Amino acid sequence: VKDGSVRRFLGGSLTVPFYLTGWQDALSLILGVLLLLMLCFEPLVHCWNAGGNIFSVTCDTFNFRPVYSALSFVCTYVYFALLLDLVVLSTRVAAFSLVCGLLLTEVGLYVFALLAVILSTASAVSCVGGVAGRFAGIPQGAYSLFKANFRINVTESVRELESAPLALAVVFALLMFSVIFLSNVLIAQMRCSYARVYGSMVGFARLERMRIIMATMPSISCSRWQAFLASLRLDERLEFIDGDVGLAGGVQILEPSSLHAVTAEKIHRFGGSSAPTMAWPKEEAAQVVTDRFDRLEKLLDKKWRARVPGSDQRVSRTSRQSS
Repeated sequence: VKDGSVRRFLGGSLTVPFYLTGWQDALSLILGVLLLLMLCFEPLVHCWNAGGNIFSVTCDTFNFRPVYSALSFVCTYVYFALLLDLVVLSTRVAAFSLVCGLLLTEVGLYVFALLAVILSTASAVSCVGGVAGRFAGIPQGAYSLFKANFRINVTESVRELESAPLALAVVFALLMFSVIFLSNVLIAQMRCSYARVYGSMVGFARLERMRIIMATMPSISCSRWQAFLASLRLDERLEFIDGDVGLAGGVQILEPSSLHAVTAEKIHRFGGSSAPTMAWPKEEAAQVVTDRFDRLEKLLDKKWRARVPGSDQRVSRTSRQSS
C-alpha cells in the first residue's frame, strides 16, 4: 500500500491493495478477521471462572453461541481452502485441481440456468388457481421445485398439485427439462472443456509450482539459502559410471541400468591433453564406417517390417510372453 501497489475498480471509486487480488491472499485476510471475531465471541473469555471452573464454556451470560458456531463453520472451510496450495507437491494432483477450477464455470452456468427455470416456473404456478400448500407463493414454490429437481419429497409435491392439472403439467415439464436436457448439456460441456484444457494443465501446474517457489524465495534467509546450496554440492563433478567423471553443476539421481538401455555409445572420448594448441585427433573414417552400419541396420529393419506384416505385434507378443 505504501508503494502505491493498488488496483482500482468501478472507475476508480474502489481501491484495493494489489496483493488482495489473489484469492489466497484475500482468503488469508478473511481468515485473520474471522479469527479475531472468534476471539471476541470465545466462550472461554465470556465464561471465565464460571461456577469455579476457569475453563468453563457454558454460563448464563454467554448468549452468542450461534454466532460463534457460524464463525467456526466458515473459518474451518476457509482454512481448508487455503490448504489447496499443498497440491503443488504432486504435478498430477495440481493439474487435476486446475481442471476442477476451470470446470467450475460450467457448473456455475448450469446452476444459473436451473435457478432461472425454477424461478420462472414457480412464478407461473403461483398464478394458477387452486394451488395451495407448498406452491402457494413464489418462495415456497421455488423451494419445492428445487427439492423436487433433486428427488426430494417428489411424491408429496405431486399430490398437492393433483387439484390443478395445469400446474402439474408445468411441473412435469420442468422436471423433464432439467433432468434430461440441462443435465446432459452439463455433461457434454464438461467433457468438451476437459478434453480441451487437460493437455495444457500439466504445464500450468508446473508454472504454478514455480510461482509459489518464487513467491517463497524472498522469505528465506541468506544463511539458510547458502546452507541449501552447499548441501546440493553443485561444484562437484558427477560420475556417469564408476570412474567416468562428467560435468559439475547438476544433481545426480541413480536409476537401474536396465531402465534406459543404450546399445550404442553416445559419448565419444579422446585421450590426451585438452589444450587448444593440441587438437584432438580426427576419426572421420571410423565415424563414416559406423554411420554406414547404422544406415544398413535401419534399412534391413525397415525391409523386414514391410515384408512380414504384423511382425511388430508378434515380436511384442513374444516379448510379453517371455517376460
